[in-house]
Amino acid sequence: MDLAQQRLVQVKDLRGHALFLGFNGSFFLPVTGSSNNKLKANCIYHTDDNIEYVCAKRFHRRHVVAFSLDENVFTQLFTSSSRLNWPPPIWIRPSRG
Repeated sequence: MDLAQQRLVQVKDLRGHALFLGFNGSFFLPVTGSSNNKLKANCIYHTDDNIEYVCAKRFHRRHVVAFSLDENVFTQLFTSSSRLNWPPPIWIRPSRG
């Protein structure tokens, strides 16, 4: 968001970071140069965030995906046989201790 111009701006690069969006909140983490090789830079990680759906459809599979800005593709983060149902998936933010 461009606050000075009061408009949305398309983002094409997260500058070595990963963005996490989901039911329990959102946060931005540096990935480039990190010892964690499981996360990808310039990716948006997303879980279900619709409370009505999450509560009404307790035993349905949940939406957990990564979107790569570099490759412009979505990747599911669990297998189709996975039973992610209740509670809804959340992101756990690592501490820098």
